[in-house]
Amino acid sequence: ALPTATAAAAMFEAGVSSKVPAAESPESQALADEGFAFGSYLDGQTFQLQRFLALPPGSQDGDVEWAQSMGKLVIMYELPEKVDENDLAVEINRWQVKVSVADGKRRRELPAVTGDLRHTVRRLNSYWKLERNEDQSSEAGDTICIFLTKQDHHPWKELWKPVSKMSTVYRRSVFPYAHGAYAVTGEDRFAELPRDAPLWGSLESPNIDKPYTFRPMKLCVGADDVLREGRTASVYILFNRHELMQLHAFCPLEDVLCADITEMQLRVSVKIFVDGQYIHIFEGDLQEPCIPEKSSWEMVWCRHCEEPFGDFPALRVNLLLREGASSGDGPLFHARRHVAALGAPEVVDGVATEQAR
Repeated sequence: ALPTATAAAAMFEAGVSSKVPAAESPESQALADEGFAFGSYLDGQTFQLQRFLALPPGSQDGDVEWAQSMGKLVIMYELPEKVDENDLAVEINRWQVKVSVADGKRRRELPAVTGDLRHTVRRLNSYWKLERNEDQSSEAGDTICIFLTKQDHHPWKELWKPVSKMSTVYRRSVFPYAHGAYAVTGEDRFAELPRDAPLWGSLESPNIDKPYTFRPMKLCVGADDVLREGRTASVYILFNRHELMQLHAFCPLEDVLCADITEMQLRVSVKIFVDGQYIHIFEGDLQEPCIPEKSSWEMVWCRHCEEPFGDFPALRVNLLLREGASSGDGPLFHARRHVAALGAPEVVDGVATEQAR
């Protein structure tokens, strides 16, 4: 039985939920604390999409359970012994994780959660926490939860990278290329992760490795595409490929994009604060009401459009209209506004994401 992986799978496969399912274990509580769901209601009317579905949503590798979205990864391991959290240390580089515990004057590695990851991760906004087992009568130990941010926006099919048992001489990391080279490449050395929360810094001094200049007008093509069939509709917001990859290299798309949905409006924003609010890049006023909590989204990396002609990466937002909606012959929106009409600044220097607020 996989209670935690099953709970994670339910979160993802359900698509959305107004609240993260109640935690039944320290591991699922850690997932709930991280907000591991598609999104949640900000108030009684506005549902915000926050996570991208990845399949499989969760699995188990030996004694280790793990869950994922397209931008996040959580590794969960029940410790076989009682350990003071001050004696634990979690270190990672771009492609490895190592967990050790103090053993006299030396440190002893925990092999179940030490090894080569299947793909690369980011150290900047990763962290770990120890979930205590409060039931003294239970034989279950405490659970260490390691929250990692993926380097690339894609699903992992497995947690660990297969390594030949014949030799470890040729073990090496995956090197970034093309737009990904913007990311920090000097992270092959192990560095200790912070405990309980990532080190984001402050709004005035965000903890970022490279300064980033954001240009909303360059990111957005200023066009969209709509497909509608019955009560279902898909909205594609088109992006400039180069600018999108630069933005992703600075901050994972899950942490920097959001979609706010009410019954009569769809709004897509970049979670960079200017004058105390997000930068809005698309707004659409619906002709007919939708069901906000039934919405979902995904990134589409090659969307062919006739006007403007070409293939563009796009954010696809799927909407479900309420019962009684028209057959789909009419337009989905009665008004649409792109970044140029929403008062976005031309240039934002020294940006800080939501976590640095």
